[in-house]
Amino acid sequence: MSTAYGLNVQPKDDPYISLAKGGLHALVTAAVPGTSLVDVLPFLQYFLRVLKKCGDIEPFLRKRSMLAAISSCILDLLEYPEALKKAQAEIDRVIKPGHLPDFGDEASLSYITAIVKEIMRRRDVISIAIPHYLEVEDEYKGYRLPACSIVILNAWYPGSFPVPFSVQAEV
Repeated sequence: MSTAYGLNVQPKDDPYISLAKGGLHALVTAAVPGTSLVDVLPFLQYFLRVLKKCGDIEPFLRKRSMLAAISSCILDLLEYPEALKKAQAEIDRVIKPGHLPDFGDEASLSYITAIVKEIMRRRDVISIAIPHYLEVEDEYKGYRLPACSIVILNAWYPGSFPVPFSVQAEV
C-alpha cells in the first residue's frame, strides 16, 4: 500500500486491510446465485470432503482467484502502456494524494471502471461463469433451453467479442 498509495500499513488491525477484506468477503458472498458449484458438479462433494480434512481451504481459494485477477490486470497494463498512462492520469486527477479511492469516486473513475471490466472480460480467472437459472423456456441460436434449467456460460469462448484478445477500454 505504501508503494501504490503512499500509505503505511499497520502490522495489526490496519483499517485499509480490514476494509479490503470486508469488500472481498461481500463480493465472494454476493457471487453465489443461490446454488453452489457442488449442485452443478456433484462429484466435487467428495473432493471438498478430502480438502476439509486437510484444513480450511477457503482462504487459499480466495487468495488464488484474487492473485489471478491482479496478475491478469498487471499483464494487460504492461502490454498496453498507453492504457496504463491514461489510467494513472485519471487516478492522479481524481484521487487526493495520500488517499485511497472509494465507491464514491467510482463515477469519476470511468476509465478505471472500463479497464477493470475489460480485464475481467479478457482474462476470466475461471473458465465458466456463474450458473444462471432459467425461469421460463428460452431459445439461443436455434437451441431450446427448457424452463427450470441451469445454464453455465463458457467464459473463455472468444467468439463472443469481435476482437477478443485486445484491450478495448474506450469502447
